[in-house]
Amino acid sequence: NVVIWSIKSFPVRYMKIIEKSGYQALPWVRYITQSGDYQLRTS
Repeated sequence: NVVIWSIKSFPVRYMKIIEKSGYQALPWVRYITQSGDYQLRTS
């Protein structure tokens, strides 16, 4: 979960990373980014 993060002025308050490789996200890291393809799902 990422507390406050934005993509092109779109605020994201929480983010859950689901990856089959078992990558462990570090919730206290806020400024590390990685380029690639992302999907955004809203309810």
